[in-house]
Amino acid sequence: MTEVQHKDSHTRFNSVDWFGDFREITIGGVGTIGSWLSLLLARTGEHELIMYDDDKVEGINLSGQLFSKDDVGKSKTDSARDNIFSFTEISDQKVHSMNQKLTSESYVSAIAFSCFDNMKARKEMFKKWKTLENRELFIDGRMTIETYEVYVVKKGDEERYEKTLFNDSQVGEQICSLKNTSHTGALIAARMVTSFTNHIANGLMGIDIREVPFHFREDMQLQLITMECQQK
Repeated sequence: MTEVQHKDSHTRFNSVDWFGDFREITIGGVGTIGSWLSLLLARTGEHELIMYDDDKVEGINLSGQLFSKDDVGKSKTDSARDNIFSFTEISDQKVHSMNQKLTSESYVSAIAFSCFDNMKARKEMFKKWKTLENRELFIDGRMTIETYEVYVVKKGDEERYEKTLFNDSQVGEQICSLKNTSHTGALIAARMVTSFTNHIANGLMGIDIREVPFHFREDMQLQLITMECQQK
């Protein structure tokens, strides 16, 4: 058996302009979006990942989330961590499975991804991130079965983002068989990672040459994409 050399998994992209600036990243929610996102982020480099979720994997989750039948009954954060170890060479010291809800007392990094399926948790994470003096990037993913949208918040954009928030009571109950799919979860996760890598590339180059829209939305039935740019 051939021994895998350190960082072999990076050799196909380690010359790209965003590679090498490894960050501490907090992921809130490891379900339909977060399970895909955590693996995709880990495959972009040796970032330190802190994942929050207090749920366990259920059979129904296999329809949209990146878990296997063997994960049923295990915590989502532990299962996502094991996926990362199976598919990357990242050190086990770089991945933190926080099998608990994210609260006002939780630690949140300057770069944070909100992958929650409810507004209450999303607001809690954003409120915590907003208190950080060194806050840099807050990426919020929202989805239905065949639409998704991504908000990218930088320091100074907080008020604009807060106008997009609402109460969970304003959302109608979705039919269980029309909630999520794996391909939509993977697609929004990829879009969120792209916003992150574009942001990192712009910082390293010292010029905003890559697009990092404030709001990106795709209707997959119509193949329709709309974007709102960042404020200058």
